[in-house]
Amino acid sequence: MTLSMGSTVNRGSAGAAALLILATAGLLMPSIRGHDGIGHYVYLMSIINDGDLDFTNEYAAFDLQRQYSFSLSDEPVHSATGRPANRYGIGAPLLWAPLVLLVHGLLSLSAPEQATGLSRPYEWAVGWASAWWGCLGVWILFIRLRQEFGSALGWITAAGVLAASSLGFYLWAHGSMSHAVSFFAAVMALLALERTWMRPGALPALALGIWAGLLALIRIQDLTWSLTLGAGMLIFWNSESAPESPLKSADPEGKDERRTASRLAGAGAFLLGFSLMFLPQMAVWKYLYGSWVAGSSPYLSGAAGDWSLFPIHLWGALFSERGGVFAWHPILLMGVIGLGLGLRRGTRGEGEDRDVLPARLCAVGLAGFALQLYLVASWSMWWAGASFGNRFFISSYPFLALGIARCLGALRWPRSAWAAVTLVGALTIWNCGLLVQYGTEMISREDEVGWATVLTNQFTEVPRWIQAKLGGVLG
Repeated sequence: MTLSMGSTVNRGSAGAAALLILATAGLLMPSIRGHDGIGHYVYLMSIINDGDLDFTNEYAAFDLQRQYSFSLSDEPVHSATGRPANRYGIGAPLLWAPLVLLVHGLLSLSAPEQATGLSRPYEWAVGWASAWWGCLGVWILFIRLRQEFGSALGWITAAGVLAASSLGFYLWAHGSMSHAVSFFAAVMALLALERTWMRPGALPALALGIWAGLLALIRIQDLTWSLTLGAGMLIFWNSESAPESPLKSADPEGKDERRTASRLAGAGAFLLGFSLMFLPQMAVWKYLYGSWVAGSSPYLSGAAGDWSLFPIHLWGALFSERGGVFAWHPILLMGVIGLGLGLRRGTRGEGEDRDVLPARLCAVGLAGFALQLYLVASWSMWWAGASFGNRFFISSYPFLALGIARCLGALRWPRSAWAAVTLVGALTIWNCGLLVQYGTEMISREDEVGWATVLTNQFTEVPRWIQAKLGGVLG
């Protein structure tokens, strides 16, 4: 089902938008920090200061300003160009650019001494830009969930995805990473895929290619989702159940030729959209490494960790206390279970008598998650570095949200509404406890830590910390 904005913008969606705005105003903590955050932002900073993408002086400036265990100035310099490498995508900076450039222009006119790219207003610009795109993605996903599962399940699921996973942290507390932006792109890619299924044709395929290209432009690792989306479109287009498909002609003659033509047209449109959107990243590679197809050179060279052909870190990526995606955020396991349940039959929405979550959508969601899991589990940095939870899977959240709603909907809805609220509430409390441990460094943000320590902190130290904070506020 596609998103019909005109029929769904009502009090419910307006209320969701208002809550997201209030949450952003109260929770936003903008900063530009860490290897990833600085790596994304220096694209804009270098353009602001020098009009180029040579990061030598930007890396040096951040090294002087911040004290980290790593030195940005140690980034490898490519022999062909003499320019420092940058393994991060340019997609997030491009989406931040309007607000950052507006702030830079205003500072240049009113406070030139602050128009350096390093002052606090730039952090606010990046923070607000990430919050805008991330909240827009949450809002659109809420509308999508409500259309398919009813208002109550839509509210509970959207709140759970935001509060019981790592999304809220990267939306409001660490906006200089690219995850809030990639979440928005993933939501739009999901809707674009459904659009191609409803109305097969070159234009929907082109739009899907553009959103799939944006995913890869933001995070090169999300090529896994780009491939999955393209395959999902083409496989369904060449099935007999495709609506309004050129394969469903009343004239049986030439069916194979039409199938081939449809496949080629769809693939061509998808590749065109993807290529147009991904072209800026290729231009960056040409500038930094001397080749349009150099790829993300630091990853391929081993400078950012080692790769295996086999997912040797599969168990850790899923269940380790060191960022295991299901261990830290069990609500995401519900998403996988829900998608698995949907493979056998569709999900029925509240008050509806038709299938609204088709098996093909569940199959694409599971395939994309599995491919992303394979990539993460094959990398020596599978725990995602200094990460709250395993942030590598945030681009899978829109599909997993459908599975979460499917799973909650299986609780004899709506008679078990309070059971669903209680379950999501408990998972949110678990998540918030881990966030306290991560934020206060009760546990290491990157090194290994035992489950005994995590659980002891969760049930003893975190309540003490909360009690002390409340005592300080009230007393």
